[in-house]
Amino acid sequence: MKATALAIMLTLFFAIPSGALPDLIFADDFEGGDPLNWSSVVGYQAPVCVAEGTGIYEGDNIADFSLSNCSGTSVSLHSRCSVAKGVLVVHVAGWDPAGTALIGSILSGMADELSQGLDLMVVLGEDPAGQTPSFAYCAVFAAANSLSDNQIFIDGGWSLTRANIYAYPTSGTDFMIPWTGLLDGDNMLYVYGEGEGSGNLGSAVAQVMAD
Repeated sequence: MKATALAIMLTLFFAIPSGALPDLIFADDFEGGDPLNWSSVVGYQAPVCVAEGTGIYEGDNIADFSLSNCSGTSVSLHSRCSVAKGVLVVHVAGWDPAGTALIGSILSGMADELSQGLDLMVVLGEDPAGQTPSFAYCAVFAAANSLSDNQIFIDGGWSLTRANIYAYPTSGTDFMIPWTGLLDGDNMLYVYGEGEGSGNLGSAVAQVMAD
């Protein structure tokens, strides 16, 4: 009975025109870290950067997107792939002194990591009036926080960043400011997001620096 059923299935399979074959996931699809059907695999983590990403949450490979720095240069997230050990994403606002305090603690507490491949990506979402920051204000903010113009990126309301990297609100849509998240430089894997509830930034930074 089983042999008969198998024979029928094989007959039906080979009777399907080649152009109509269903998408199937095979181990060979994953060679080179760029699977043909990666988006169909639940929980799959690509070992290299995937332009369209696999999701926006911790454990996902983050998609490529671009923001302009204080100098007006558009920089893509994936330009850091296999260049940075990790990308520390920090959301700040010009009206919030806690952001300045956080930047200061990162510059002093992670000085070694920053000199050894940890990339600091400060995302400035609002100026002191709660508006989208201008390039002129961005430069002022950079200088006031001992950062270079290419370490701060303008993203009004943090909208583009949050659309690609989920910022784990404390409740509903109440997002924290300042906020920190960490991506692995090898593949832009989202390894830590403040507010997610598990892990801590220090151990996550140690993890990406070690691999």
